[in-house]
Amino acid sequence: LMNVLVTIVGVMMMAEGEMAKKGGYKDVEIIGETISEDGNTATLKYKILFKEGSGDPEEDTLLKIDGDWYLTIGN
Repeated sequence: LMNVLVTIVGVMMMAEGEMAKKGGYKDVEIIGETISEDGNTATLKYKILFKEGSGDPEEDTLLKIDGDWYLTIGN
């Protein structure tokens, strides 16, 4: 799931103006992950940490396709 975090951070980087207000991106902290019984979906709870000290908790659903995890967007 770590490569998915890189994708999430990349998406977050697009919100450059908001991140600049917070001093920029510092790190991602994994809070928890739950993989479904069939192993094809997962829920990832994480926190985007910013250089000014704040952190925004997030939760996203991931979908496993051909062995790789993808972030789902929308419904």
